[in-house]
Amino acid sequence: MRRLVLVGIAALAFAPAANAGCGVTTTALTGKAPLTVSLTAQCASTTYSWDLGDGTTATGRTVQHTLCGRLVAADPHRRRARVPAARFPGDHVEVDKTRQVLFVVRGGKVTLVVPTSTGATGNTPAGEWRVYRKVAGHDWVLYYPSYFLRGFAVHGYPDVPPYPASHGCARIPLWIAQTVYGEMPDGSTVYVY
Repeated sequence: MRRLVLVGIAALAFAPAANAGCGVTTTALTGKAPLTVSLTAQCASTTYSWDLGDGTTATGRTVQHTLCGRLVAADPHRRRARVPAARFPGDHVEVDKTRQVLFVVRGGKVTLVVPTSTGATGNTPAGEWRVYRKVAGHDWVLYYPSYFLRGFAVHGYPDVPPYPASHGCARIPLWIAQTVYGEMPDGSTVYVY
């Protein structure tokens, strides 16, 4: 059986006044190839322009895109990627500054791996912290932030390069920000290393 391996990013650009932190909802991104997904911008704008990450573009508030992806035949000799191991037991979030990834951990097992971009000067504070403030929606340019120390937060942001680039927060992609926000209740532990 052939399965779709999907690695794709859909970026949305609109009129400057509406661009700050617009959320995107999608249909499920798993299934057999070819997979058609629907993307819907969650903010009002006069213009919607999508870069679908594979060289194609589209316009409109809601767009459909067929992902052909790379088809991979099942191979019993192929090594499978393993889920990374959590460093700490229990339920928490880990921010790995070396690999620029965020792990959501439940029962000591990594359940979600998210790309992140931490402080450009290395200033994302290492340590064990607790979420003390959350904002559902926008807090200035931060989308669904979960604050864990002073003004440092895990939050959605339009630009999440695979290297340290933030002012010190742990940026995550807008499309997954609400999910991660929901996994970080007030008082939950955040480990940064």
